[in-house]
Amino acid sequence: MIAWPRSGESAPGRIYARADDWLVFVSSAELDSTERVIEERVADEHVDPPDRGMLSLAARVPSLVSVLTPSFPVAAQALEGAGALEASADADDRGLRATLQVRFDDDPGANQARDRARLLLGVLGRAEGPVGRLAKGATAEVVGPTMVVKIELDAQGLAGLVRCVGGEPCD
Repeated sequence: MIAWPRSGESAPGRIYARADDWLVFVSSAELDSTERVIEERVADEHVDPPDRGMLSLAARVPSLVSVLTPSFPVAAQALEGAGALEASADADDRGLRATLQVRFDDDPGANQARDRARLLLGVLGRAEGPVGRLAKGATAEVVGPTMVVKIELDAQGLAGLVRCVGGEPCD
């Protein structure tokens, strides 16, 4: 951020820069409102990871889709049209429980995503290794405009997954 003394209403009062992405030249007349939006993120939909589990995350889906598309097009297609996602995972002596919730604008979008996720889980469930193990323990459902993917492994399944990730043969 670069700031100049206020010399006139139309002269730049401040320039905001973010890496190589963008520059915003702000006149003195617009400093207060621009500061609220850029620095305080007033108009920005806030994304907070859920407060549960030993691992949790939250993301805006549109930016995630563009990252997934080149390498994971089927996963990206399942997320098309979603606004945000939340995920959490927890493991203890009973096993692993993980939940992914993807919010859509409407029920048909969530239903289409569930169908794509089920297809993807079916294919991945045939794979050997950790991904196959996780997919076999996964289900995809819809609750209103939200697609919910749950992964559950009992203690024995979690122990097998840990061994498999550690380089031992996956049984």
